[in-house]
Amino acid sequence: MKTIDIKTIEGVKFTGGTSYRSVLKSDKVGFALMKTFINKGGPYKWHYKNHQEACYCISGYGLLRDLTNDDIHEIYEGITYIVDNNQPHEFTAI
Repeated sequence: MKTIDIKTIEGVKFTGGTSYRSVLKSDKVGFALMKTFINKGGPYKWHYKNHQEACYCISGYGLLRDLTNDDIHEIYEGITYIVDNNQPHEFTAI
């Protein structure tokens, strides 16, 4: 068993924000878990070639655009979105 206090994790900066990664590949559970803050602005273009991602919005508002077909989705509190691997997308935080 393992417990993690998010307050003890050093944030990892990336294009558009900071991520606090509490469950990692080294934990060998088959997924990662992080608390991520996206900076207001954008659009931030992201493209994950080696993993899928599911995100749950706890606050804020943004627009998610699928760059493969230009579909735009509103993201706000309570919305979950899933990005397949190799699916380029951009996020604008309003």
